[in-house]
Amino acid sequence: MCGHFATHDGALVAALGPTQGVSVVCILGVLASVLPYAREARQTDWRAVALWWVPTLVISLLLGAALAGVDARLLSALSGVAVLVAVALLARGRTSVRLAGRRGAVLAGAVSGAMNLI
Repeated sequence: MCGHFATHDGALVAALGPTQGVSVVCILGVLASVLPYAREARQTDWRAVALWWVPTLVISLLLGAALAGVDARLLSALSGVAVLVAVALLARGRTSVRLAGRRGAVLAGAVSGAMNLI
C-alpha cells in the first residue's frame, strides 16, 4: 500500500473494502506528497519536479498496463522475492553507481508504483 498512511491502511481497507480502501490510501498518499509543494510553491523548482515526476509516472503507468493481465499471486511472489534480494544486497553493503541519481530514483518510483498496483 501507499507508505504515507501505513498506520491507517488496515483500518481504511477494513472500513471501505479492499478496492476502495487501497484506492483511498493511495489518493491520500499522493495528496500528502503534493501538498508540501503547494505550501512551498514559490521556492519549488517546478522544472525539476517535472523532470522527476513525468518519467516516473509514465513508466509506472506503462508497467501497470503491462502487468494488468498477469496473475496477482505470481506478481506478489515476485515482488516479495525482489524485496528480499534488495535487502540482502544492501545488508552486504552492495551499491550500484549506475542506479545513483535520477536514473535510480525514476526506477525506484516506477517499481514502487508497480508494486502498489499488486
